[in-house]
Amino acid sequence: MQDYFASSTKVIRSDMELEGSYGTVNVANPLSEVLIELEITSLNQTHMEIKKKRILYTYEGGGCKKR
Repeated sequence: MQDYFASSTKVIRSDMELEGSYGTVNVANPLSEVLIELEITSLNQTHMEIKKKRILYTYEGGGCKKR
């Protein structure tokens, strides 16, 4: 499947690289979830532009911080 996405002309590419690791979180940190929202800003048959719209940090107890 990876070969398909690497070589297919049907796949629209973007130059955005997504980092999937938050790193080490201290056990005292009440952070329970991080959600990165993406927005497609431009799209045609050969190229797609994506930007990070916002990041939502959710904490134990229900608190939420937007960035």
